[in-house]
Amino acid sequence: MDCPRRSFGSNDLSEVKNEINHLLDIKAIRRCKETSGQFVSDIFLIPKSDGSKRFILNLKKLNKYIYTEHFKMEDVRTATKLMCKDCYMINIDIKEAYFLLPIHKSHTKILRFYFEGNLYEFLALPFGLCSAPYIFTKILQPVFAHLRSNGLLSVRFLDDFLCLGKTAEDCLKNANITIQLLTSLGFVINFEKSNLTPQTTCKFLGFLLNSNKMIIELPASKRQKILQLIITLTESTRIRIRDFARILGSLTAACPGIVYGWAHTKSLERAKYIALLKNHDNYDAFMTVTDNLRDDLHWWKNNILIAVNSIRNQNYDIEIYTDASTTGWGAACDKEKTGGLWTTTESTNHINYLELLAAYFGLKSFAGQYRNCNILLRVDNTTAISYINRMGGVQYPHLNQISRKIWDWCEERRIFVFASYIPSSLNTEADGESRKIYVDTEWELSSQAFAKIVLLFGEPCIDLFASRINTKCPLYVSWKKDPFAYNIDAFTVDWSQYYFYAFPPFALILKTLNKIVSDKATGIVVVPLWPSQPWYPFYMSLCIKTIEVFSPIKNLLSSPFRSTHPLSRHLSLVACVLSGKGSVNKTFQKKL
Repeated sequence: MDCPRRSFGSNDLSEVKNEINHLLDIKAIRRCKETSGQFVSDIFLIPKSDGSKRFILNLKKLNKYIYTEHFKMEDVRTATKLMCKDCYMINIDIKEAYFLLPIHKSHTKILRFYFEGNLYEFLALPFGLCSAPYIFTKILQPVFAHLRSNGLLSVRFLDDFLCLGKTAEDCLKNANITIQLLTSLGFVINFEKSNLTPQTTCKFLGFLLNSNKMIIELPASKRQKILQLIITLTESTRIRIRDFARILGSLTAACPGIVYGWAHTKSLERAKYIALLKNHDNYDAFMTVTDNLRDDLHWWKNNILIAVNSIRNQNYDIEIYTDASTTGWGAACDKEKTGGLWTTTESTNHINYLELLAAYFGLKSFAGQYRNCNILLRVDNTTAISYINRMGGVQYPHLNQISRKIWDWCEERRIFVFASYIPSSLNTEADGESRKIYVDTEWELSSQAFAKIVLLFGEPCIDLFASRINTKCPLYVSWKKDPFAYNIDAFTVDWSQYYFYAFPPFALILKTLNKIVSDKATGIVVVPLWPSQPWYPFYMSLCIKTIEVFSPIKNLLSSPFRSTHPLSRHLSLVACVLSGKGSVNKTFQKKL
């Protein structure tokens, strides 16, 4: 099979000639004659980090017919997991490692290319073959198995190796043994690109590893290159999908060294995904850089030059358990528990979304006072775990949306969370809270009745007895830990600071009235019209406005669990402004 032959500019042509001559010299390729069953591919050059070019055989079409076995490669994240405080590192690079591995003579005819009328074929493993990383990694497997069985710490990524040691002497010994073994096997060390002096700061796979500060970061030159790409994208309104994907690839590759970076790539990945769907995977088509992408682009622009990422250990400041059911959410931390109900809208969502929402509420409930710390989330839903640890996803926008909320909240507090699986059978406390039905505490006054109260008595600034789903004010106090509550337990708050709204549980009415007096507070209080109750005269004595009576109607009170209150046929409510300031009180009593 023949492939169209690429034409090169004068500069590229000279570089291609040099590369081909070099490959001929080291016997990685040879000239050949056309044969039946040959497969001819295109060639091109790509820039390397040191400024030189790499010769690539474009095997995109051939790769479609080659089975590639899934395998896991070590990378810079592997390195960060092996690093310890103040450890030493050495970086070793192998020269032209792929070209040391020969191709079977029966297969060389499918690794061919034309250049200036001549036909060439690869005799060694070429760059561009989809199975090449797997082959090279597996060939070196026994080499590093031997080294590691002798207690030598290392990370290998194709032809780049990182040797580690707790001391400079340990690290140097590790490197010397590794180099000796590799050279004995025929590999050639690239001393120009290797760093053979033990240091606590080392460049590896395009990142700077620092064991003194225990951070991973991007080199300054790479930061500047990425910044220019971001500026280009922010100044564009339309761009080829191919160019957009190239810039996005640079941002994604930088994420290990940019804290919270992954969270700010998902909207861009989604935009690329949608653009390719619309254009039938045509990377040469144009896409629009919409306004909703610019927030993330500006984040990258503001952070690319300064952000680093911490190398975290497995120690966590707090551990939070969360769970979701169809009725509500639950969370537990240390010896405390909390939970709540879903709103009508929330309850229509898939359980994966609810599990993520439960994790978000659990964090807000138990970690709101924390800063600059690591938190372990224990969750029994694998999808939720994946979206949290990956800082979002592309396929399901609604799941990415709540994941983004989690990470935005964490970023604001410099918190880092890690989600870990816990079997449902062991997540009993959070599960129990998610299934509780708070029948007696979730009653709320109808919106129509509350609107009339506001019209008569003015807008209150805080709801003292509320939850996330029934609060009448943006600012509210809950009776237990709540993800959005201003405070917990109204009786621990100074009420004199607010013009409040209170619809207390009936058992707490007397305690509420005493609190108003002790704090000399003023606010709107709703209670049942029960003149026979011992607290009723006390209530009337604190009124400073004319009371408003709400007669029994079916929808005066509502709850997620009952269509009507059990006393709806007979229950009347009264509302009035109460004040605990004695002088005001006495003046009003004289008018009664």
